[in-house]
Amino acid sequence: MKFRGIMTEPSCVRKFYHIFSAISKLSKSCVLRLTEDNMYLIMTEPGNIVGGPTFWAEIDQKNLFNDYKMEGVSQENNEIYLEFSSAQVHKTVTTLRSPSVMDLKIKLAKKADGPCLTFEVRLTGAADVWTCTHDVPVQVLPRKEWVEYASPDHPEVDISITMPADIKMLKRILEKYKMLDSTLTVSCTRDGDLTLKAEADEAKMSTRFPDLRVPRWIDSLPWKLSQDRRLDSASVRVDIKRLIHLFNSEHLVPERTVLNIVDNQLLQIMMVTNELTLIFYLPKTNK
Repeated sequence: MKFRGIMTEPSCVRKFYHIFSAISKLSKSCVLRLTEDNMYLIMTEPGNIVGGPTFWAEIDQKNLFNDYKMEGVSQENNEIYLEFSSAQVHKTVTTLRSPSVMDLKIKLAKKADGPCLTFEVRLTGAADVWTCTHDVPVQVLPRKEWVEYASPDHPEVDISITMPADIKMLKRILEKYKMLDSTLTVSCTRDGDLTLKAEADEAKMSTRFPDLRVPRWIDSLPWKLSQDRRLDSASVRVDIKRLIHLFNSEHLVPERTVLNIVDNQLLQIMMVTNELTLIFYLPKTNK
């Protein structure tokens, strides 16, 4: 197995850091799946009702890397799966956000303590150029475990809408609601109305976003509307802290964000940027 990737654009290096910064807030561990064309960042949870990952980020390597080479476990299975501590990666590679970054080289290396991802960062100084090297321990996953990180199943959804573009505003609202309750009820209508509601014995708070765009459904989308239920509205109660974590990275600015609801079961959010597609699954809470 071999992997090496080089980014020569400082803006791409910083975007790469912001992606890892975002995922570090969602889970303690993460799996990096490497293929010839894409990188995938995958997180799973025991007992997930979706039947697969709870977090799935797909990165087209051509959007970040100037040079990208990998050789998988075999010609027939030309992929690599690496598990690592997402928090450790975030803490280790903070150098990537420096304005002095020139370029970044990532490679899969074998050290005395075991396999690791080596990050070699070149930075400009006052009068010279210097290199900072970080080694992040990884576990190479055997092929028998790959099925646990396969492309997620997409349940039929009841309602789908495009979320408001101002993610920072949404985060501010959620932070206020978190002071009232640990859960949030998310409701949508087929006409494009979104309502966020939190309540406790002493107070209730709600915010309504009317007339949001309803996505046009085409075969290429990764999910389908339920044709059996055909509900006019749907809602689900979720853990508000986990939803806040998803919106915590102010540097991930999606071009569009789609929210899907399986009534009283699941909240699914898809974010699309120039560099990646991110899908997040948040099941109902019984709190």
